[in-house]
Amino acid sequence: MAATTTIEWTDTTWNPVTGCTKIGAGCDNCYAARFSERFRGVPGHPFETGFDLTFRPERLLQPLGWRTPRMIFVNSMSDLFHKEIPSSYIAKVFDTMEQADWHIYQVLTKRSSRLEKFVNERFRTRPAPAHIWLGVSVEDQQATSRIVHLRRANASTRALCLLDPYGLDLEWNVMRAAGRSKAVDMFLNFPVMDMNRNVIWKDPNKVPSGGIERMTRFWGDESWKQIAYAKSPQGNLFAPEMIKQGNETIVAAFRERLKTVAGFKFVSNPLPMRNTKKATVYYLILASPKEVAHKIINDIFARYQKPDAT
Repeated sequence: MAATTTIEWTDTTWNPVTGCTKIGAGCDNCYAARFSERFRGVPGHPFETGFDLTFRPERLLQPLGWRTPRMIFVNSMSDLFHKEIPSSYIAKVFDTMEQADWHIYQVLTKRSSRLEKFVNERFRTRPAPAHIWLGVSVEDQQATSRIVHLRRANASTRALCLLDPYGLDLEWNVMRAAGRSKAVDMFLNFPVMDMNRNVIWKDPNKVPSGGIERMTRFWGDESWKQIAYAKSPQGNLFAPEMIKQGNETIVAAFRERLKTVAGFKFVSNPLPMRNTKKATVYYLILASPKEVAHKIINDIFARYQKPDAT
């Protein structure tokens, strides 16, 4: 558990379990595994056993002691629906979440079929409480079955997290389906660094065809070309020079696209996430059918917004 966190879209993390095992491409760059393994073998350290699955029952009741309402990311260092976590233990986590109902809980998993099964067995006659946000992460087209499982879960609040900060491997069809479902909140890492490295070059005529195809699949059509480049007023009449547009212009257009084309009613202002060199790696965006989720996330984003961010 951490009283505070650097994760941009939450207030606090709560880890009644730590450690996990990889199940797909979305686990290749797991921050939790990298962090935990740094301390493997360090006597007395909480991660002395690295990223091995570890139960921490002494933490099960922690949210009950936090009297001020918080947004809590549950199991940021694990996956609550890992196959080796007994259903009885998961039930204890849910017991606490239901008792400490002044908080909002974010439960994110890649093991979506187990989420669906557990939730529908626990909440047979009523949906899971609205303050428990159940979500799945989708890193590429191969993982879209998780969306189906999420939609079938008897949940009041569903969140879809599209995690692809360094690549363009997601397809627009996934995002559009989420918007038109009117049932999920979607967190998206808009990958401007990958776009700038592989597609949106200063000279559009030199961009490899493979990069153009990936960008078109991500954007949904070729309209991104009109957004990413503008004609220079000093250009030649017959061959006008094209000027590459800035990150803010491109992400603003995509934000509008999430509203007008994908059908999300509320889309947050993009939050730029920078590396140690202050370069923007991606923009974090929440798209939602619900105003309350929009207001909550905008408030959290505002706390992390840097004074010089635009």
